[in-house]
Amino acid sequence: MPENEEEKAKFEEFGARVRDISELLVELADFKPLRYRSILPENTRVTYRDPCHLARYQGVVDQPRKILRQVFGDNFAEMDNTGCCGMGGSFNVDHYSLSKKIAKKKVDTIARSGTGVVINACPGCMIQLIDNIERYHLPQRVVHMVEAIEPIPESEE
Repeated sequence: MPENEEEKAKFEEFGARVRDISELLVELADFKPLRYRSILPENTRVTYRDPCHLARYQGVVDQPRKILRQVFGDNFAEMDNTGCCGMGGSFNVDHYSLSKKIAKKKVDTIARSGTGVVINACPGCMIQLIDNIERYHLPQRVVHMVEAIEPIPESEE
């Protein structure tokens, strides 16, 4: 917590410069068509899990989807439950039982998605999802956005 207004202003100034990778990739396209492709096996069906801090607090919702729809087309599927995964920083430690109940709902959503890969952009959420996907013996993998796409070289356009 900031100790005074000057410190608070510095925190806010710094926070305004922080970007998620999906924001940066969309901004780098600079009004050109996005130039990314999948590095996952051909025809891999993917879904995206919104990290709470990005969707709720930073407003990063459309950028990842813009990239994923362009890269994966019809192989991108939305989840029917966009709620929390149950990690929540230290929430899963302080409220382990409740965290696991929330995670079970998320895992059920992943199972219903019919996808092979869950793309996420939060290391904490990724740990929670991987742990619970393994706990319930689901076939899905969890990867970060940058593990699923790469830029298309200009020579291949």
